[in-house]
Amino acid sequence: MTMLSDITLTPFSNSLNVAIHLITKAKVHFEAENREANEIVNLQLVDDMLPLSFQVNAICHHTLQATKAVLNGGFYIPSPLGEIDFNG
Repeated sequence: MTMLSDITLTPFSNSLNVAIHLITKAKVHFEAENREANEIVNLQLVDDMLPLSFQVNAICHHTLQATKAVLNGGFYIPSPLGEIDFNG
């Protein structure tokens, strides 16, 4: 039998592990380029994107809140949206 935790907690954990791996690679790259690793914190991939510090916080916040919801029974699968087009 598949447990709810198997289909929810595992992906959340994987998301955190991927983020940790990418940040670690970025740190190694910056150090190899003789750049301060703290520069990474404020980087943006595009101008209208919030900085990496926000992105990391969002991953952590989402994962923590989703995990809490699974553990306390507050997690639910939303109803399908039905047919939707680009305009909503």
